[in-house]
Amino acid sequence: MTNRLKVKQWIFTLLCIAVALACYWPGLAAPFMFDSTPALRDNAALQFHNYTFDEWWAAILSSASGPVRRPVSMFTFALNAAASGLQNSFSFNVTNLAIHGLNSALVFVCVALLYRSAPCLRSCTGVSDRNWIALIAAAAFLLHPINLTAVLYTVQRMTELSCSFVLLALAIFLKCRKRLLLHGFESMTVAEGIIWISVCTVLGALAKENALLIPWLILVVEVIFFRFKLAGVPNRRVRTLTLLGFALPLVALALYLLVLRPETIPAMYADRVFTLPERLMTQAKVLWIYLYWIVVPSAPNAGLHHDDIEIVRSLWQPLTVISVTAWTVVITLVIPVCVRRYPLIAFALAWYLVAHLLESTIVPLEMVYEHRNYAALLGITVLVADTVWRLGSDRSRQRSAVIMLFLVALAVPLGLRASLWSDETTLAANQLRKHPESLRSRYHFANLNLQLADRATDVAERKRSALVAEHYYRLMLELDSSDIV
Repeated sequence: MTNRLKVKQWIFTLLCIAVALACYWPGLAAPFMFDSTPALRDNAALQFHNYTFDEWWAAILSSASGPVRRPVSMFTFALNAAASGLQNSFSFNVTNLAIHGLNSALVFVCVALLYRSAPCLRSCTGVSDRNWIALIAAAAFLLHPINLTAVLYTVQRMTELSCSFVLLALAIFLKCRKRLLLHGFESMTVAEGIIWISVCTVLGALAKENALLIPWLILVVEVIFFRFKLAGVPNRRVRTLTLLGFALPLVALALYLLVLRPETIPAMYADRVFTLPERLMTQAKVLWIYLYWIVVPSAPNAGLHHDDIEIVRSLWQPLTVISVTAWTVVITLVIPVCVRRYPLIAFALAWYLVAHLLESTIVPLEMVYEHRNYAALLGITVLVADTVWRLGSDRSRQRSAVIMLFLVALAVPLGLRASLWSDETTLAANQLRKHPESLRSRYHFANLNLQLADRATDVAERKRSALVAEHYYRLMLELDSSDIV
């Protein structure tokens, strides 16, 4: 690769960083809101006095989220709190943006390694092509608006850090896998890979449980791009042992939940307004909605609150039938057919689905959050980056124009959405306009107006804000009279 080409790639990189900073800058003033408030601002354990070991330990274990309290994420929040206190969220959001930038760099590393390692990709791209595709994928990840809530919704640093370990584990796997592909089985290479990937899985799960999917995500890459080849030759024994190793734990878990502890799943759903079948049917629709938001970055209904989504109560609703049938076709037909002929399409779809396994299947979480697509976005960014690069043919100006148009299509909606986060009242009003039937949108707007009434010095302004707050509190209770939050 020539020095001139390297300079162009560095200029492109610096330009993307500058655009990301410009887009996100207004939103870095976003205050702590919703889960961020009790988890961070009102968390007494994050208020340091003497900075003793006991204080740090209490801060690290102060999260109420997850079965192990997500200590890796809480440690980073504790560092922020110790450095700048809890009154200003700016330093927390700046740290989130820095982590997002680091993850984008890891995307570049992973994509570059994938194109250098996978035979089906290496054979059809040159060194320069691989680097440019990796840069475009990293830029798309950095600037895609669907990642905004993972950055500016402060507590979702947990999602970012979990993804950091996913990407690090993938990079380690690709580095080790290239050696095995070239030289055959090497016990030291296998041992190193297993140890470091296990470390990433544990640390990632201690940031947020999504990282437990690391082995399954790596299996997706193995099946689609490497096909259990050692020294360039498929190894049936390795394939059989690997697939059995992944299948047996799933069978054991299913037997445990269905036979030995059949009361477990119903108990999990005791406090929810939906059942497991209703959740699975709704998620079939939600996964298509997520894809729409990814493909159409300026989607008008994207945002913070999505609790107004209709829960699917019957399989025989037309949209439900279409959603479930479409995913069945994708899983049983499209992905298997594309593995050999169009591996990037198979990768984009399979990675996306596996990355959603924890939050879109049996665990009784709330239905929709944009930040759940943070790690799931990787496969799609690779497919899109490859497509954008090839659309430009070999003409430098045409290719540059296509890439710039693509990045502008991401940066403009990102900047517009981030600007809303600079003022919480503006954000709440915007969310209420987009989601008028959302209980959280109504509560958010009502609560902010109540705060405005408390702070107002003008009597008329105080009365107006109080009436607005009362109106939307009443509307909120009309949606759910049992919810007095």
